[in-house]
Amino acid sequence: MAERTAIREVVVVDPHGLHLRAAHQLTARASRFASRIELINGAVRADAKSILSVMTLGAGLGTKLILRAEGDDAEEAVEAVARWFSDGFPEEDQLAEDSPSNTPPVSPPEGHSAS
Repeated sequence: MAERTAIREVVVVDPHGLHLRAAHQLTARASRFASRIELINGAVRADAKSILSVMTLGAGLGTKLILRAEGDDAEEAVEAVARWFSDGFPEEDQLAEDSPSNTPPVSPPEGHSAS
């Protein structure tokens, strides 16, 4: 059986580009998938699971990259990573279910009143 392949163009929408923190988030996200995932910027190919490799892309604001995955979960991997790009590199705690109604109240430090 042939490996599944998924390809999509993504655009860096963060004003700071694909900076170090974002590269770390990307590699953590990509590492959740079994598929081989790479980003391509012209002649430069980067392993999306390697922070050093991702940093070689030099991807600033507006850079168009090709996102490519090969493996059994290729479509899911490309969908998840592409959504993360289009959402502007949200932190894990900014994703999905976090909302003000799910956040427990914060108690003031001991010895301080809440007024």
